[in-house]
Amino acid sequence: MKDSLGDFNLYIENGDEKFKEIFSRFISKEIESEVVAQNKYSSVYFLEFNGVKYVLKKFNENPKKKITRGLECMFFKSTARKMFDKSQASHKAGFSKVVKIYLAADKKGIVTKESYILMEFIDGIEVEKLGRLNNSFKTRLFNVLEKMHEHNIISGDPNPKNFILSKDGRIRIIDFTKRDKNPFYCGKDIGIFNRIYETNFKKNSLPLLLYNLEILKKYIFRK
Repeated sequence: MKDSLGDFNLYIENGDEKFKEIFSRFISKEIESEVVAQNKYSSVYFLEFNGVKYVLKKFNENPKKKITRGLECMFFKSTARKMFDKSQASHKAGFSKVVKIYLAADKKGIVTKESYILMEFIDGIEVEKLGRLNNSFKTRLFNVLEKMHEHNIISGDPNPKNFILSKDGRIRIIDFTKRDKNPFYCGKDIGIFNRIYETNFKKNSLPLLLYNLEILKKYIFRK
């Protein structure tokens, strides 16, 4: 449901006022938050409201893509809005392994320069911290990646930091891109996954072939 708060357009799960209040308190610095990750593209915060933990992510403007991103946001949804829509759609379809996004916020203007998402806090351990993974667990991870693709979700970076083994034993995805599924992006996910986890899934698939051809083309023209 669409709403507004000051300079922000809000998109909220079921119009729940609780999520609007959390975001309002965060923006006005009336709620304590802890920065847990930060780079030039985004900042991630932990916060707590009425005894429940949440994660809030702020998307920073990328100076290198300022013009293209600006034009893109004039005609298409922002990264925050697209991620919100994808998370909501996947949960409604019964795929609950992707992190649930409760709210997306875009600062009003001709172009979106500032945006946020408010997400569930998943209690568990990052796959990165599990140490050496056996083949059975790698297969579980890859099956989750394939399910993401079935629900029009592209990881973009299926590294162990973006997967959590929750306390109830499920593998959950805590980050993904705004991109829609197509053979190339699916192949890119598979190629990166195989490289990181030293696997050989879908080695003869068309998506992976397309991705490998793109890599080869870049290598040839670089010479």
